[in-house]
Amino acid sequence: MIRKTLPQPPSLLMLLTALETPKVKKMEPVITNERGKREWLYIIDRVGQERAQQAISELGNRKAYPLNVAKVLKLDLPDEQYLPELDGVKERRLKNGKKSIADIKNILNQ
Repeated sequence: MIRKTLPQPPSLLMLLTALETPKVKKMEPVITNERGKREWLYIIDRVGQERAQQAISELGNRKAYPLNVAKVLKLDLPDEQYLPELDGVKERRLKNGKKSIADIKNILNQ
């Protein structure tokens, strides 16, 4: 005869701890890609770090994606070309552009 043991119910201490511990929402955005980082920078630039984090606490059950935070703040996020650049990206694009121009000049001079 195979005997199965039943799982033990949670202890009274565990139940009381769960009831007393408030669920504190993390005050950081959910950033999943480079565009999300740029959107978050845009939001901070427009309303400030403190107001942006306050908006995260007002999200309710929604995740703290920059788009949801912007909706709470009644902000329209601009097209990608108008979002702020991340550190070093602008310089890297300029360097790549100059290299492309040099390559085209070499091809034309042949």
